[in-house]
Amino acid sequence: MIKAIFIASEQSKIQHAVESIDLEINKGIIGDRHYDKHWWPGQNLTLIESEQISFFNQHYHQNIAINDTRRNFITSGVKLNELVGKKFTIGDALLYGVELCQPCQSLGESLARKCSMTKHDIIKALTDRAGLRASVLHSGNCSIGMPIHPVESPNEQ
Repeated sequence: MIKAIFIASEQSKIQHAVESIDLEINKGIIGDRHYDKHWWPGQNLTLIESEQISFFNQHYHQNIAINDTRRNFITSGVKLNELVGKKFTIGDALLYGVELCQPCQSLGESLARKCSMTKHDIIKALTDRAGLRASVLHSGNCSIGMPIHPVESPNEQ
């Protein structure tokens, strides 16, 4: 389920919480900083599990907010790592899980200003836990509370 949605109009600007967004095929979130940018696959949008943020905070005795991760969608109740290489839906939008969204240097630096951990330790702690990069295969609207449904391929049935 989608627990929260965040967008930023420009790179390095504050992300703002929104109730819903429109996704456009091959371009991403209308109004977001990565809209229609294709520097690498999966740049259309990013997702992270709220459970991973809670784990980080509890296990490492930190207190980062859900928007501190700079991900677009905060999810609950879905294992995002299992969606790598798979199609899934949110509302009427069809997405493809391109790759894990590994923590980058700028995220490590940003969180280090809010944590009692070093940038290196933050990146290590979030490796394989920092979410999913996805591409938009079919346009649609996504709102808080919508479920995420994996799409089974004919080979998986």
